[in-house]
Amino acid sequence: MRKFLFLILLSVSIVPLFGQQIYQYNSRAGQMVFFNEGVAKHIPHMARMQAIGLELHNQIWNTDSNSHYVADRPLLYFTDWSDDGNGGVNAFPWSNIQIGMAPMNNSFYVAPSVERYYHLFTHEQTHVVMTDKGTKADMGWRKFLGAKLYVDNRHPISAIWSYFSTPRWYSPRWYQEGIACFLETWMGGGMGRAIGGYDEMYFRSLVYSNSKMSSVVGLESEGTATDFQLGTNAYLYGTRFVNYLVLTHGFDSLVNFYNRTEGSAPFFATQFKKTYGQTLRKAWKEWQAYEKIHQEQNLATVRELPVTTTKAVTNKALGSVSQPVYDAATRTIYTAVNHPGNFARLVSINLDNGKIKKLAYIDDPRLYVPSYLCLDKKRNRVIYTTQNQCYRGLRVYDLKKKRIVKRLNFQRLSNLVYDNVNDCMYAFFTSQGVVHLVCVDSTLTKKTLLYSFPFGAEVFDLAVSHDGSMLTSTLMGDNGEHSLILF
Repeated sequence: MRKFLFLILLSVSIVPLFGQQIYQYNSRAGQMVFFNEGVAKHIPHMARMQAIGLELHNQIWNTDSNSHYVADRPLLYFTDWSDDGNGGVNAFPWSNIQIGMAPMNNSFYVAPSVERYYHLFTHEQTHVVMTDKGTKADMGWRKFLGAKLYVDNRHPISAIWSYFSTPRWYSPRWYQEGIACFLETWMGGGMGRAIGGYDEMYFRSLVYSNSKMSSVVGLESEGTATDFQLGTNAYLYGTRFVNYLVLTHGFDSLVNFYNRTEGSAPFFATQFKKTYGQTLRKAWKEWQAYEKIHQEQNLATVRELPVTTTKAVTNKALGSVSQPVYDAATRTIYTAVNHPGNFARLVSINLDNGKIKKLAYIDDPRLYVPSYLCLDKKRNRVIYTTQNQCYRGLRVYDLKKKRIVKRLNFQRLSNLVYDNVNDCMYAFFTSQGVVHLVCVDSTLTKKTLLYSFPFGAEVFDLAVSHDGSMLTSTLMGDNGEHSLILF
């Protein structure tokens, strides 16, 4: 019995030693919570970005005479738990926003943006407004239930109460992401996904290949099942459709469609018909017909000039592909691929016959570019990143031994390039929202800090010259401008 009591007392005394330290900062716009004391110096900047975004949202959504609505003061989480920046929202039981502090994923310029925290706040705050703003009836249900009620799978009837308190939460993802991507662009002065080149390319490719566009119902069923890029279709289709609505009916009608005001319908499709005088399905088909004509005109313009002659190396699509590295001695390309129906993997591609050979599987690939990799020609090894959705690690694949010979976790490195002249690796190291240029020795154990970029800077596409004398990279400024920088 004494041993038992001793163990209880010992466990109680030990727990605080390993507890997570939590810090908070109260601002007019919300309560900010973070988990690393080093982040504190950046909190005033992020609070200012959130306040600016919130003020612009208030100008758009609070123009009605809805005196029953008081904006929910959200809880803001700032985390440094992954090496790619991100954001997320939860409306239940009270609004909270999670912001990942790391730089954004700039692959293929999928999500062009201005200053990244302003971009994230304007996007995520849109979700808060869409789910939090309510009519007198909505507020009555919230008061009766004590909060916005979340669905408990153990009690199916909770879905009814949840819908009554927050009806607009129960809408398809394209509906939510479409308006968020539009407003991130609107509030970013035209810099955002609504007029991004990737979206334009995607729909132009669909028309060029005569592929079928998803219907408004099919997008949430078949479109989701075939979307190997984890929900990207909701962003693409939703943003494009919202663009079409503004183009054909104006901005005020769009606000009326999305705004939860007195007299508006709780169900989004009913509100759509009330605003635009036609069913959502009919408008969706009209948009697709317009999109096809628009892209055919673009393709006709492209065909006016000669197209560069290309030769396919492989006879099939590879899915998402990383920046390849080339070994001229063996005429072999090494890259990382992630194709539907298979695991992400490191592969070699023979340029003479197009043969693809799997070398190793890659844990936790990135969305558009599965992994970062480089080639050490002296030791005949490929170095690549793993655990790419959290803290990146490194793996070393020996091409002669045909196996992984070294595993290094929690390295937080990206944009790997190997300098085969000076026998070292260069990379970007990320921590607390700041990017650092580092040099890693050939053993991959010693890192030398070369340069630290200002907080919030977006840097990517690192490259080394053939003679090892220079490094180049792309730097994105607060207004979305790109600069080629040289070291």
